[in-house]
Amino acid sequence: DSDSIAALAGAFVGAAAGMSAWPAGWATRIEYADQLRTLTTP
Repeated sequence: DSDSIAALAGAFVGAAAGMSAWPAGWATRIEYADQLRTLTTP
């Protein structure tokens, strides 16, 4: 299904580009953003 493919594509691009690639208005709405940020911080 196209919605599943889009979700996977978004997840892969997000993992590759990191949190800084998200527009500021969206970044505040990401569920569990604080936990995701700790996974990407060295």
